[in-house]
This record gives sequence, C-alpha cells and structure tokens, in this order.
Amino acid sequence: VDALDTGRNIAGMSATGRLKLLLPPAIAPDYHLRLSKNVAALGWQVRSQVAIEDARHRSGWALLVALLVCVIAAGGIATLIARRAEFVRQERRARAEALRLERRVQSRTADLRKANVRLEQEVREREQAEASLRLTQAELVQAAKLATLGRMSAALSHEYSQPLAAIRSDAEIAGMLIERGRAPEAKVNLARIEGMVTRMAEIAKTLKGFTRKSGTDIRPVSLRQVIDETALLLQPQIKRSNVRLDIAVPGEDIIVKGGRIRLEQVVINLLSNALDAVGGVSSPQVRLALYREGDVAVLTVSDNGPGIHAEDMPQIFDPFFTTKDVGAGLGLGLSIAYKIVHDFSGSLKAANRDSGGAEFAMRLPVADQGVLAAE
Repeated sequence: VDALDTGRNIAGMSATGRLKLLLPPAIAPDYHLRLSKNVAALGWQVRSQVAIEDARHRSGWALLVALLVCVIAAGGIATLIARRAEFVRQERRARAEALRLERRVQSRTADLRKANVRLEQEVREREQAEASLRLTQAELVQAAKLATLGRMSAALSHEYSQPLAAIRSDAEIAGMLIERGRAPEAKVNLARIEGMVTRMAEIAKTLKGFTRKSGTDIRPVSLRQVIDETALLLQPQIKRSNVRLDIAVPGEDIIVKGGRIRLEQVVINLLSNALDAVGGVSSPQVRLALYREGDVAVLTVSDNGPGIHAEDMPQIFDPFFTTKDVGAGLGLGLSIAYKIVHDFSGSLKAANRDSGGAEFAMRLPVADQGVLAAE
C-alpha cells in the first residue's frame, strides 16, 4: 500500500499476518487528520494522516468570506433600517406639514370667506351709492332745468304780456269793425290774434315739455327741431340782452339718437352761457352752427366774449364750478350738459377762438338709417 505523498514506508507485518504501516510521527497534530479504514477482504486496517493545512486555509478564507458577507448583510440591513427610519421620519414630517398646510388653508379659507362677505357688502353699498348717484344726477338735471326756467320766467312773462295786450287791442278793434259792418277788415285783426295765440301755445307747449323729467329712452331726434324750440324758449332773453344770434343750419335735417328734452337742455345751457359771456361786450354776438362730418353731427356755440381763462379750462365741466358772481349760477349747467352728451355716446369740448371768445363743440353720432326706418 502506498502511503501517498507523505513519504510513508512499510516497516513490517504483525504476527497475525496483517500488514502494518509504520507512519512517521506527526509534525504537528493540529495540521494533520488521522484516518483509518478496515479492509475486510484482506483483514487489514489502513491508517493514514492527511494534512489539513490547506483545509484550514480554505476554512479561514471561507470564514473570512462569511464574515464579509455577514458584514455586508449587516450593513445592508442597517441601511434598510436607517432608510426605513428616515422614511418614517419623512412621512411624519410630511403628515405634520400636511396638517400645518391644512390648518393654514382652513385659516386662509376663513379669511377669504370673511373677505368675500366684506366684498359683497361693499358691492351692495357701491350699488346703492351708484343708484343714489343716478337719482341725485336726475334730480340735479331737473333742478338745473327749473333753475333755467326761473331765469327765463321774467322774460317769458314779458313775452306773454305783449301778445296778450295786442290780442286785447285787436279783439276790441275787431269787435268795433264788426259792429260797423266792416267784417272783412275785422278778419285781419282776427288773423293777427290767431297768430299770436298760436305762438303763445307753442311757447307753453315747449315749456310744458321742458319741465317734464327727462326719460332714459334713446330715440331718433331732429337737431333742427331741438334748435328751433331752444331759440323759441330763449327768444325773450335774447331780445332783452340785445344780442345778435346767428343760426346756421344745413338744408337737410340731421337726425341723431338721444333724448329731445335732454338735448334741448344742453343747447339751452350752451346758449345761456354764451349770452351771459357777451353781457359786457359792446357788440354782443352769438353764433350757433350745425353741420355734419361723416357719421358725426357737430353743433357749435361760439361768442365774442372774453373767452375762458387758461386756469379755468381743465375744470370747466366740473360740478359746482362757475366763474359767475355769487348767486348768478350754481355751476351745474355745463357739468350736466357734459354728462348728458356722454350718455348719448358723444363728446362736449370747450376751446378759445383765435379771434376772441369761447366755443363749445358738441359731437353726436348720426342715427342709422335702418333705425330711422324702424322708428
């Protein structure tokens, strides 16, 4: 039997005929492993020693590898645990942040509700204020018209007194002629009486319509009719002030969309201001002109008075601003006229003429032909 790579030699046999292997003494018991095996066929028992140094090295490396694996596994587990803990902390922080955000949203929502309530209240107050403002403006318009009528009352009473005296005189003459059998001659006096009565009826009708409260309806309005009725109302004031009034209107009538009474009020305010402006001029003159520029109707009122001062021009249309003496005016005429013209989608501007005096220009869009046909 070969003793493999250990250099073992067979030393002899036992008395029973068994082969006895003489092995060299172990170099180090810790580095060899003794093995024995019985061979039944031969009746032998084979004993051997196997060096375990390589196994020890391998087991050391295996232990080292196992240790490294354990360390790595422990590190991975620790990492997972740390990540899990960090995830839990982040989740807690997220929940806390979500809770704070929810509380903040609830607080902001409550503030927004309060703000909405305040805003709704302010809107209601603003709507009430606007309604009050519109009512006040309407009352101011009516007050301005009544103030204008008050200024014209004295002149109108004089205008009525003259035709009434003439009517009385013509009636007496007509009665005398009829008594004498001169009826054809009496017809002349009666015709004169009819003319004066017609004129007084027109003045009364115009005054009655002017004193009514202006409606809000917008309809086609003849500017020529507005100018004629305005001149009729202001005729006594024009005669009393000895002012020359020039009216220039085109042959074809110009129709605009607006309100007749309110437009008459605008023209009356413009002409009244012009008549007041030329009060101290030696040769007072006022000119009213009407013409058309494309789809816009332009009405200008100019005078040869002193004009408008430069410092007064920016506030000429402001309410309660007036350059007249105390008690001569409230300063509402031009502001109301400005508001009325803008309600009709127009414009009202003031300027000084190069030749002297002031000029007010009112521009209004011309009414559509289709609307006129429908009307």
